[in-house]
Amino acid sequence: MKKICIIAFTDNGIKAAGQIKNILEGYLIDESANSLEKSNFEKSDSVSCHYFVNLLEKSCNKKAYVADNFNCYDAFIFIGATGIAVRYIAPHIKSKDVDPAVIVLDEHGDFVIPLLSGHLGGANELASLIAEKLSSTPVITTATDINAKFAVDLWTKKTNQYIVDISKIKDVSSAVLKDEHVGLYSDFEIEGTLPKQIKLCDSYADYNLNIGIAVSIDENIKPFNITLNAVPKLAVIGVGCRKNTDSDSFENFILDILREQNISIHAVDMLASIDIKKDEKCILDFSKKYGITFKTATADELMNIKGKFTASSFVKSITGVDNVCERSAVFFSKSNKIVLGKTSHNGMTCAIAVRDWKCKF
Repeated sequence: MKKICIIAFTDNGIKAAGQIKNILEGYLIDESANSLEKSNFEKSDSVSCHYFVNLLEKSCNKKAYVADNFNCYDAFIFIGATGIAVRYIAPHIKSKDVDPAVIVLDEHGDFVIPLLSGHLGGANELASLIAEKLSSTPVITTATDINAKFAVDLWTKKTNQYIVDISKIKDVSSAVLKDEHVGLYSDFEIEGTLPKQIKLCDSYADYNLNIGIAVSIDENIKPFNITLNAVPKLAVIGVGCRKNTDSDSFENFILDILREQNISIHAVDMLASIDIKKDEKCILDFSKKYGITFKTATADELMNIKGKFTASSFVKSITGVDNVCERSAVFFSKSNKIVLGKTSHNGMTCAIAVRDWKCKF
């Protein structure tokens, strides 16, 4: 579910807000592709959701509401003067990787302006959608868009990658806009046609390029003088533990394993376990702290997974499954590619599987 707040200041603005609410609530979002598709909501899958649109009442103290809820929405849409929107949001802006998308429309809906988080927050895409449906003009100002150049932040968003240091975005974008070559190192197969400015580095000599992108689950790889590390979110960690395991101990166990395997925490897309662990505090605490989804499966679902697993008759006598961590990782990754088999420490276990993924352009 994507949450959007619409704020209008005039009667005409409120009418336009109603139109926009109807438009957005008739679209389905495929989060795996970061695209918008029209839908009747009768068909959905595990990666799809739709917009929840909150249209503020005319009598609401709108400025106070924005102050209290700025981080509670994925996007704010203001219908009215741009200056008002700027004053409302200015005290709350932090960083492009955490700020919500902010869009402004005039009350006639003639112009749709992405004001904040055009790429990572999706403001440009959302503004273009609204403009298309209202037959209005999207006012896109990001340099890579208006010059039809490769935008590394938009690319990583669409391919489900995490940028470790967002300050490197401007370095890559600046080079692209100057028509300079930007290197690409990838631990994964390349699919599609590389943008004109991106040069795949397949030999040591190529790494003489000053600026480049490193695509790897290891965020510490630095093949270029200025390296933007793009980490694909493709790892699923299957976990198990004794009841009431200490949260700090569990966190240290998982982080130590990731460090030993040179896997960035940002590569972890999901924690997985058996359903009898769905309320285990240490797992829930880790999930909440790092913003990682936690899912569980039944014993029958896990036992139906085909593959070679490190079986334990004792574990099966307790849980009904001969191996919780490996089977959970494989079940939710939908891949038999286990990069770390069952690893145990003080009553805690984990295994890591990775989804099939390609570096797509």
